[in-house]
Amino acid sequence: MSSIRNQRVSIFDILPIVFPSPFLLRSSVKLDEMDIQLSKWWFKTLCGKDLIDHQIMLFISNYYKQHDKNFPTREELEKTFCVVDCLCEYAYPEDKVVNMKKHMIYNFGRLFKNCREVEIVYEYELLNKKYPTKEELQTYISNMQQFQQDPETYFNNDKVSRPALSFSKEMIKQPNEEITENCSICFEQIKLSPYYELPCKHKFHSEEKECLENSGITTWFQKNNFCPNCKHQL
Repeated sequence: MSSIRNQRVSIFDILPIVFPSPFLLRSSVKLDEMDIQLSKWWFKTLCGKDLIDHQIMLFISNYYKQHDKNFPTREELEKTFCVVDCLCEYAYPEDKVVNMKKHMIYNFGRLFKNCREVEIVYEYELLNKKYPTKEELQTYISNMQQFQQDPETYFNNDKVSRPALSFSKEMIKQPNEEITENCSICFEQIKLSPYYELPCKHKFHSEEKECLENSGITTWFQKNNFCPNCKHQL
């Protein structure tokens, strides 16, 4: 007894007992194949999606058996699963939690996997003003992981294209042997060929074939709105 009293107990050891997470309490009860297929069929009929969540299958199966072979209504399904039932969810507005859970059920065919996924979907909706599809959620999580592991590569691969709308052929200058500067991309002389001169005075070959193939200033300004040399914005 004394050995138990002397043990130091953290509040984080007690919380799961006092406030158990639904993610830890999900039943491991096995369903037979007929129950699984019956649950999937009803869910497909309800919303046109494939059901993959064991807990929802168990609920549908038990309801069917306990209610004279009647299936639950959409309202009964939401009343059971679309509620705030985990400590992490109290950090968000209740209506947001309810709507997020409805989205997961009717679009993913499952409940949230863990608290972190709740947070990610909430963040996604705040940023994009809509809930993610399966593909969008996978891409979002993948981008987050890449950002954490290698931020530089992430920013290089995920740049937003902002073409230079003011870039035009009116900036082209005719050959001039007095020009001493080189092209700011390929560093070759430009005095014997037409060239672009930007407001910042940096100069570039006007023809891609005379510069770096597929990497000339014209290609650059299709995705960027600033000088590649000094970052002056057009």
